[in-house]
Amino acid sequence: MGKFISKRKLFAFRLLVVIISLAFVLGIGEIAFRILRPVDLGTSHMHRIPHAERGWALEPEARYINQVGPILVPVEYSSEGWRDIDHVLPKPLHESRIVVLGDSFMEGYSVRSEETMTRRLESLLREQGQPETRAVNLGVGGYGTLQELITYRTVGARHEPFLVLLGFYENDLWNNLPGLDSDGLKLQTRPFLLDGPGFRISTIDYEGALERFEANRIAAENDFFMRMKRNSALAQRIDDAKAYVGSQIETAFALGQAAWSRGRGAIDSSAEAERLKSRKASADRCADRVTRAWSTTERILAQLDEEVEAHGGKLIVFSVPAIRGIPFSEVGLSPSQTAGNCSRDAAPSQLAVVTQRLGIDFIDLFPAFHTRSDGDPEALFHAADLHWNAAGHNLAASVIADELTDTLAAIRAGRGIEAEGSSSSP
Repeated sequence: MGKFISKRKLFAFRLLVVIISLAFVLGIGEIAFRILRPVDLGTSHMHRIPHAERGWALEPEARYINQVGPILVPVEYSSEGWRDIDHVLPKPLHESRIVVLGDSFMEGYSVRSEETMTRRLESLLREQGQPETRAVNLGVGGYGTLQELITYRTVGARHEPFLVLLGFYENDLWNNLPGLDSDGLKLQTRPFLLDGPGFRISTIDYEGALERFEANRIAAENDFFMRMKRNSALAQRIDDAKAYVGSQIETAFALGQAAWSRGRGAIDSSAEAERLKSRKASADRCADRVTRAWSTTERILAQLDEEVEAHGGKLIVFSVPAIRGIPFSEVGLSPSQTAGNCSRDAAPSQLAVVTQRLGIDFIDLFPAFHTRSDGDPEALFHAADLHWNAAGHNLAASVIADELTDTLAAIRAGRGIEAEGSSSSP
């Protein structure tokens, strides 16, 4: 009996040693990872709060670290809820303001604040002899063109901009029509332009969105594993490793599936013919929705142009290049993320047609991005989240600044304003 008790004590002692050793190792690991990286990781999605008119907005004064691959990007929002500094309102008489509208590319959460297109554009214009120019960043991740119009109405116009720049990304077309918007969560809260006469906007279920938001936030705060992930650098590193392994497996599977499909297609020509027939039918169904989406987009742009002009400003639309030259399977995208496999490649050319028809100036950034990338998308994009890196933001700002030279000169000439050193502003 005594030997049995001694063995139990020995087992308990050894178990205690193992537990203490494990706790010590985990503690050392936690300290090491806290030194190597911050704990307050987050994403823009975590800080998008319900908004009664725009669907959602950025949480005022929120701060977090956005991890983009191996890069850690500090992100903070102004007291008004923008990825920008706080601008004085009403606008001082000596200032000339440019309002920038757009989605996550304009919000710029994948680069530091000073590296965003808006900040770089402001710096470049000042260097070109526009010392009193201020660029106001009103970009919000996930926004469609209608939300950008509402943003101008409710916020942008108060800045009395002489120029309004709208960045149009390829999925903005999808965001402008319920039948193409495949994101269920955003679909529940996004406003849409209604069919029929007039310019009527759908009503947002703000109270319902607010209830869902509060419920999700409370659930996240009460979830033990979610709290551990937020508060433990070691847990975050383990989660990163799991995500990396998962992405590698998904990529390998997608590539293997593509190779298998090609091999099978070569063997079974009848099956390939059937697939092509199915794809054509899908494309035909999509074509009608895309046509409606462009019609809706054109109505929104026309309305925005009218309102900007009524306030004494000028609207300019520019294309926002997406990452090119990489197959979907190699960047972790699935067909379901391409809005029913409807091709988006025609977006830049069609946007040029629409803006020309409306008499709106258009700046196409695609040629410059294609030339500069030279077959290497990572020269201008983050492979981790497919958004522009600092070089991409700088290139966009440089092209736009150069294109604005004649526009700014014309505005100044029309108002009798001298260049640098003038006490007036456009």
